[in-house]
Amino acid sequence: MKARWILILSILLMPLMGLGQSSNASKQQKKADEKKEKKEKAAMVTEAKLRKRHIKIQTKETQKRMKRSKKKSKRNNANKPSRTFFQRMMGTNK
Repeated sequence: MKARWILILSILLMPLMGLGQSSNASKQQKKADEKKEKKEKAAMVTEAKLRKRHIKIQTKETQKRMKRSKKKSKRNNANKPSRTFFQRMMGTNK
């Protein structure tokens, strides 16, 4: 009878024992996520600066040509469907 109560209490308290570690793990996960977001943001800022620098070191004629080709590609890509014919027929997603 006593063993039965010990068994029941241990089964009931077992989930509570595991919760002590999960809060510490979630704090570490939050820190890791924040650090990752910070790195991604810094990478995006650096990439934007490098793009501006790349355009700036070109000659004026090249800058105009780059601008025209960028506009032309945006126009052409705007008319393309998001999914190709075969993707629509087979039902696959991108």
